[in-house]
Amino acid sequence: MTKMTSKNRLVLITVVVIIVVLGIAKLISDRVFNVLIFLLVAFAVLYPVYLMFKSNHYLRRK
Repeated sequence: MTKMTSKNRLVLITVVVIIVVLGIAKLISDRVFNVLIFLLVAFAVLYPVYLMFKSNHYLRRK
């Protein structure tokens, strides 16, 4: 087993919270669940793009 660092713990807590929120949303309403899934997918797609543009910007500025 790998050593649990604070970053690993933060990622684990974040994943557990996302799963719990999605589970509660599924129990409440399918529409809320679908919106949360859409937002999660949009974030997963757009965040790496944002990081790529941000790093390119800093490289060009030097």
